[in-house]
Amino acid sequence: MRDYADEVAKLRTLSTLGEVVPKLLNNLGLTPEKYGILALMDKEVSNLGIGAKIVGLKGKFLYIEVESPAQYSEISLRKREILKPIRAVDPDLHSQIQIKIILKGNSVKQ
Repeated sequence: MRDYADEVAKLRTLSTLGEVVPKLLNNLGLTPEKYGILALMDKEVSNLGIGAKIVGLKGKFLYIEVESPAQYSEISLRKREILKPIRAVDPDLHSQIQIKIILKGNSVKQ
C-alpha cells in the first residue's frame, strides 16, 4: 500500500491553489497531454449519443465502458471515427492509441 504522508507534507508547504492542483494531478498520473486526450475523446464518445463513457487512459489504451452488447458493437464499429480527432491533432499519437471496450459489470484482463 502506498504511503501518502510525504506527498501530504509536500502539499502543505505549497502556498497557493495554483501550485497545489498541478502537483496533485501529476501525483495522480494525469499529465496535460493525457488530460487533453481524455477531454477530446470524451467529447467524441458523448457525441455518439449511445451512453458510452471514457473510464481511463493507461499507456496506449483508452478504456470505454458500455452498458450493453449493442453499445459494445457500436463502439467496435466506430473506433476509427472516435480516434479521428486525435489524428487531426497528432498523427503519430493516433497510431499509438488503442481502444479497449469494457462491458459494464465485466472485469478487464490486463
